[in-house]
Order: sequence, then C-alpha cells, then structure tokens
Amino acid sequence: MSYEPMDSLLQEWAMKHGLAMKTLYHDTDVRTVLLQGPQGERGQIWVDAPTGDGSVVVHAAVYRKRGRDNRTEEMQTDLFGLGSVLEQAYALVVDWLGTAA
Repeated sequence: MSYEPMDSLLQEWAMKHGLAMKTLYHDTDVRTVLLQGPQGERGQIWVDAPTGDGSVVVHAAVYRKRGRDNRTEEMQTDLFGLGSVLEQAYALVVDWLGTAA
C-alpha cells in the first residue's frame, strides 16, 4: 500500500520537531527521520506503509558507536492513532539519546 494516506501527517509531524523526512532510500519509498545524539549516537524513527486494513508500524531506534547498547521499539497503530504514536516514538528516541526535546 502507498504512504499517501499519511504523508501530510508525517510531514507536519517532522516539521513540528525540526526534522527532515526522507522519502527515498536506494530507489525504495520510505518514511524515516534521523536524530543525532550528543556523543555521536544516531536515532531513527521510521514508519512502514499502511497495510490493507490500515495498520501501521512505527519503529524507533538508537544506534550507538560500536553497536553497544542499541535500542529498538516497534509500535503498532492505525492511521487514526498515528500522530500519537509518532509523538511517543519521538519522546522515546530523545530519551534514549539523552537530549532535550
């Protein structure tokens, strides 16, 4: 399924937090944002395209140098709950990175 039903919400959410939404990776449609921690850690939030029944999975992750203490979380929602789950994912990644929101 296409990202079209949620693209507007994703762009507004990314702009609210000063993040750049990436939409293409190696010729594949994606929806992902990257965050940077104070000591070089990388945070990422990405959203799978909705399934036929409208289910959406939001992924939150932090990748630390040398692969130690990496953290990931998956949150399932639907299109109606996507905004709330994106906020939860953002708060989680910011907390993991140890940066202020």
